[in-house]
Amino acid sequence: MEILKIKHSGFTLVEFVIAISIFVIFATLLLANYPAFLSRSSIDSLAHEIALTVRQAREYGQNIRLGAFTGGKKESYGVYFSALDQRSFVLFADLDNSKDYDSLPCGDTGTECLENLAITSTARIVDLCGDVKTEGLTVDDPIATCGLSSLYITFTRPNPDAYIQDSEGRVYSDAEIVVSSVRGIDKKVVVVWTTGQILVE
Repeated sequence: MEILKIKHSGFTLVEFVIAISIFVIFATLLLANYPAFLSRSSIDSLAHEIALTVRQAREYGQNIRLGAFTGGKKESYGVYFSALDQRSFVLFADLDNSKDYDSLPCGDTGTECLENLAITSTARIVDLCGDVKTEGLTVDDPIATCGLSSLYITFTRPNPDAYIQDSEGRVYSDAEIVVSSVRGIDKKVVVVWTTGQILVE
């Protein structure tokens, strides 16, 4: 008579401990890199939001969004950035064609503000520059024209070109909006040319 042997299959205690150890190592690596990933993601998202808002101002400027006339001229549209407010920027209708924003809060009577775009992520606008690309420099170059107190980028129909100036009235061929995290390790630069071209670097 032949005796049947039943073979039991499954994890041994050693195999189970090894499998758990591998899982813990991978989880630790992922969790260690998660803050850096989140930071890069929020910077990238903010840079693209700024680029899209500038494109929206360009579209409004070419299509006359409000259809109103002020002083016989069609209104311009633009985006306003202030160095004092790293957590928001403004999409505005330049009703008086002054090429700048009247600074009245959104919702006030007669304000040029169409939308105040609050930055809710950990990213922020850390610097405003002008003519950096025209001069063949980078925003990190010590001689670059950075540290502007404010920046206005406006578009007026039928011209698709951007008009770029600062609060002092200086006009630029290109503008750079520098976006970074609170830690300041990673950054992106939104470049706007007077030709209307918008890049995220």
